[in-house]
Amino acid sequence: MPSSYASPCSALLLFLLILSGGISGNPGDGHWIKVHFLHGSKPKHAFRHTEPKYLGGLHGGHVSIQFDSVDVGFETNGRVHLLPHPHHPDGLFKVKLVKGADPYPDSARLTTVHILLPDSTYDRMKRLLYDYAAHTPYDYAFLGMRCASATQDILARLQVLPKKRRMNNILTTFYPRKLRRRVLKMAADKNYRVVRRDGRRSRIWEKD
Repeated sequence: MPSSYASPCSALLLFLLILSGGISGNPGDGHWIKVHFLHGSKPKHAFRHTEPKYLGGLHGGHVSIQFDSVDVGFETNGRVHLLPHPHHPDGLFKVKLVKGADPYPDSARLTTVHILLPDSTYDRMKRLLYDYAAHTPYDYAFLGMRCASATQDILARLQVLPKKRRMNNILTTFYPRKLRRRVLKMAADKNYRVVRRDGRRSRIWEKD
C-alpha cells in the first residue's frame, strides 16, 4: 500500500496549467516565485467573541509557494495526526488558482518573499510540485511534517536553502516563524524583495 495521499484534483489542475502555459515565464530570464508567510494570530481581548480562533494561535499561521497563476501549500485533509501515520496519511499539497493575486485576504498579516529561480530550477520545481500534488511523500502530523517543514523541504530540493534530514527539518522548522526568519535572512543576503502587510487591528499578530 503506498504511503502517500493522492490529490488528483490538485495534481490535474497543476498539470493542465503547465500544459496551457499558465505558469510559464520568460525563457532565459529566470522566474520569480513568491513564498507567502501568513502570520500566526489570536483575537484581542475586546474582540474575543467576534474574531475566530485559529489552530496554533500566535505560533500558527501558514506558508505557501506562489508562481504565476497558482499557489501551492501543504495542508491537513481534515484532521491532524499526533504522529506521522505512514499507512493512513491525512494531508495534501493544495493547489489554488490565484491568477497573480495574493492567496490570502487583505486583512491578514502577511510577509511575502520574492525569490528568483533559474529556468532549469523553475522547471524542476514545477515537476516536483506536480509529483507532490499527486502523491504527497509524507503524512501531515503535529509531531511530523506540516506546512513549514514541507516548504523547507521544497526550497532545499531547489537549493534555495540548505538541505536537512527529515527529523532535523521537523525539529528546526516546527512552525512558519522559524522558516520565515531563515528565508528573510537569505533574502537580505541576496537583496530580494520583501513585502509586508500589517493585518487587521482586531487581532494580535505574531512578530518576526
